[in-house]
Amino acid sequence: MPAYAGALGVNVMTQSNKDEIEISGAELEIKKQYSKRFASFLNYTAQYADYVPAVGVRRQYKGAPRNKVSAGISYLGAVTVDLRGRYVSAALYEGNPVEEYGSVDIALSKSFRERYFVKLGIINLLDNSHYEYPLYTKITRKAMLSAEYQF
Repeated sequence: MPAYAGALGVNVMTQSNKDEIEISGAELEIKKQYSKRFASFLNYTAQYADYVPAVGVRRQYKGAPRNKVSAGISYLGAVTVDLRGRYVSAALYEGNPVEEYGSVDIALSKSFRERYFVKLGIINLLDNSHYEYPLYTKITRKAMLSAEYQF
């Protein structure tokens, strides 16, 4: 039986936007392949932003969420099943408050005859209607069916 591995990644960054917004943060991602059929991932992002005007007082910029967490599991069998969850902390988008939210998504997909691919995805499976960052779009449960043929 082959040894199945995991991966750990860390990113740390600082950037400025037009010399007014300074964003600092870190991202941690863990991926684990348990067998030929099962895998999972966990991702955490922390970011902090300051408004730094040319003249005036430096203050916290609340336009970006401070914390984001994503996690998921995958089963690769006759049908591939992807189950993912995410959490995003509160933020502001163009002056509009975006409350913290969580969401669960699922996708079922199947490839066959080397040229065909079908996928059914359900976004916001639990239908917890909320506004999302960064586009301030109201999200409710949505189902999408896609089919692909390669030639």
